[in-house]
Amino acid sequence: MLSQYQRSLAISPDGRYLAYLSGTGALVGQAVLRRLDQLEVRLVTPEVNADEIFFSPDSEWLGFIEPSGEIKKIALSGGPIVPVAQKLGIAGGASWADDNSIFFSTLDPASGILRLPAGGGEPAVVSKADPALKEIDHTTAMALPGSRTVLTAIVPPGGQNLSIGAVDVKTSRVKSLLPGNTPTYVDVPTDRGIEGVIVFGQGGALRAVRFDARRLELVGEPITLIENVQSTSTGRTQYA
Repeated sequence: MLSQYQRSLAISPDGRYLAYLSGTGALVGQAVLRRLDQLEVRLVTPEVNADEIFFSPDSEWLGFIEPSGEIKKIALSGGPIVPVAQKLGIAGGASWADDNSIFFSTLDPASGILRLPAGGGEPAVVSKADPALKEIDHTTAMALPGSRTVLTAIVPPGGQNLSIGAVDVKTSRVKSLLPGNTPTYVDVPTDRGIEGVIVFGQGGALRAVRFDARRLELVGEPITLIENVQSTSTGRTQYA
């Protein structure tokens, strides 16, 4: 059984790889890698558990956070596991931005969303929950292209009915967007050109809505992609 906190699968930005958490017994969070054009799988963290996995923007590295809160990375081409940051808390979500920084959150409301150089260094606070707005925590940290905005899930009192917000990295201002959890941003080719889309979990379903990333505004109404998607006990929808 996987941790109640983690998001247990990820797809590389170039679309070539699927990574997911597997294992048995004490090593239940080992990271497994598979090329999507092959059936064979490769265990990439044979001696290490993970609570969160995420790819680098160039699809050359797999980042992961251990249950202890240590952030590490490993090259897909092989080699040793490389430490990035020491024990920072139980993972609440992470993404590797195109400016080579890692945005992440923990389950400690006091830490909020943090930013860390992927090569290592001290974390800096990006945003924290505002009790005056009836916020308990900002969990999940999905960096948008350009590394100027991060999508997060805003936790209200009681921990139910999360909402999605867009965080301005420079000002720490948070713009509330819509109810939901575990947001991911993707660029989608359409007959109108490339359009931004936020994919997110809501009420046990995976949903999507068009999104203007420059203005931080929703375009149109959300649609349901698929029903009955697995979620963790903390409300994180399992998808990539």
